[in-house]
Amino acid sequence: MKKSIFKITAFSIIAVLVVALSVTAFALTAPGGNVTTTGDSVSYAKTNNDNPYIVYNTTGLLRSAHRAGGVLDPENTMQAIKTCIKNEEYEVDVLEFDLHLTKDNELILLHDENFDRTTNSVEVWGREGVLPRDKDLAEIKELNFGYWFPYERGSVQVEDKRIYKDLSKLPDGKDAKDLRVVTLEEVFKEVGAKKTSDLAPGESAPKIKYNFIIEIKDKGSVGKYAAAQLCELMKEYNLFDKVVVGTFNGDISDYFDYLNANVYNGKINRSAGILEVLKIFLSYLMNRDLGTVKYNVLQIPYMNLFPFLGSKSFIDYAHKYGIACQFWTINEASQMETLIKNGADCIMSDNPKLLYEVADRVKYGNMVQPAEPQPQQ
Repeated sequence: MKKSIFKITAFSIIAVLVVALSVTAFALTAPGGNVTTTGDSVSYAKTNNDNPYIVYNTTGLLRSAHRAGGVLDPENTMQAIKTCIKNEEYEVDVLEFDLHLTKDNELILLHDENFDRTTNSVEVWGREGVLPRDKDLAEIKELNFGYWFPYERGSVQVEDKRIYKDLSKLPDGKDAKDLRVVTLEEVFKEVGAKKTSDLAPGESAPKIKYNFIIEIKDKGSVGKYAAAQLCELMKEYNLFDKVVVGTFNGDISDYFDYLNANVYNGKINRSAGILEVLKIFLSYLMNRDLGTVKYNVLQIPYMNLFPFLGSKSFIDYAHKYGIACQFWTINEASQMETLIKNGADCIMSDNPKLLYEVADRVKYGNMVQPAEPQPQQ
């Protein structure tokens, strides 16, 4: 929660500053055409027909489980992943999660920069603030990623509700292995993906039902290594068309663009960084042409006090340039309804069950009304 508030606050503060400064000095790039790769940049088309993530008026809203559904299960765990793909109460289209690199260069699911908030790392290792880069995967496998659920370290808690605190006394049907750290490769395998090298002669790659939103959390050289490893795994598992990558670190966005142009021939789908979001919003406010960009998805916040990025006119503006609009982190039904009716392509929620229920009755442009009760005979 604190991390989400920080990200939204960062968006707000930077937006105010940049708007004030940019009224008198604002330069935009020239408009462009279809997807091209030139040098170390990739320019995306200005038509939504070329973007498979613009779905608001075709197949309809993509329902995304934020951190794999952190309200219903311990976040970013295999238990949460399995709930999303195997439960019979609701459906999920997109699994969203965050990646960090371990000491032995494994990509693991983890949102925070350390393990303190969601695991028993302090109890196991005897100190706070241990980073993923401080430990090998085998050491991190010692931790219980459901230890504090449904709370987090330091919050007010009801002890009896911490049902995953002791992995030797789990509720029926729960597996302790599913509450250990998860690697990206384990997730890909769980949804049925196979490495190209593991396919039999003449065997086609399996069709994967789910899409992914994956954020690289590391920065600098570690973040670049993580980004390169993520792209290599997408290649090995034939999942470029199923993944949107993102980061809050500009140097990592630039590195994704370099890989896209020079290694992967435009196959990488990337979301906009903070400054890129501000640029498109300023273009919208000033009714200026956006020109070409190096991303094809916006992943942006929405809240009652920060509503303009979710307005229909802004979403329409992004769609005009072939840019999909995906929103985080939406846990209130009223906000879900507003965004769906305004043309959102994807909503990320910690509560995918609630999102499924809302999306089942609310469609783009109008609300589906329940059938009127029939008089009894």
